[in-house]
Amino acid sequence: MVPLKLAALRAYAVTRTLFQPIDLAAAVRTLGFVQIDPIRAPARAQDLILRHRVVDYRAGDLVERFPDLPLVEDFVHVYGVLPEASLDLLHPRRRHHTWRVEREHPALARKILDYIERNGPTHPRELTRALGSARVVNGWGGSSAATTRMLEALHYRGKLRVLRRDNGVKVYGVAPARESGLPLPFRAEQLLQMLVRLYAPLSMASTNFQTFAEVAFSFTLTPSIVVASIAFALAMGFAGGFLPAARAARMKIVDALRAA
Repeated sequence: MVPLKLAALRAYAVTRTLFQPIDLAAAVRTLGFVQIDPIRAPARAQDLILRHRVVDYRAGDLVERFPDLPLVEDFVHVYGVLPEASLDLLHPRRRHHTWRVEREHPALARKILDYIERNGPTHPRELTRALGSARVVNGWGGSSAATTRMLEALHYRGKLRVLRRDNGVKVYGVAPARESGLPLPFRAEQLLQMLVRLYAPLSMASTNFQTFAEVAFSFTLTPSIVVASIAFALAMGFAGGFLPAARAARMKIVDALRAA
């Protein structure tokens, strides 16, 4: 086992992830995957990731230029954008589980596919008008239109693809039939290596499942770590929850609304 110095690992990470700015498609290809998140805190994830890696990048460039680039939106470990060539690693997917909307509305998938095949690029709102506004429980515990959830399920299964976004809303089209000739173990290993390069920049030898010859990791949960973790969580909860709540409880409602 070769010991890794923190400075060397930091230098490797910076060199691997903070490369000189290049064009948008090349940056996504170099990273392998870019997460897409609509939450702005302080900015959308894709814009934060690409801001210093793409020449003259501005917020929203990925969404605006997406239709003209060899990129696709899809689900990996989270939702994001990746090179179109990487679809062979994702599809066809094994059917490990059935989505709730697929159980509750089994005929809806065929109706949606037929509609999009007839009408071309489709906004979710069009499907709601054409196929009804039934609701289903979504992943957050709230409710969403059954047609919207089925669009997501069909996209996940590789039947649909995202063509563009209109004001942030995905517009779908029928995806070309894809029969990957790559064996599942190879696909899984390639995806794992992509994520390791993305999130924990290490040399490829570090992902050798047989020997871990270059570097070994050992995570041991000790009583001191447990105590320290609980103490930290309590302190953060007290500072971030109790103190603001105590202050708000002493304020008049009008003053609290003004402060917000």
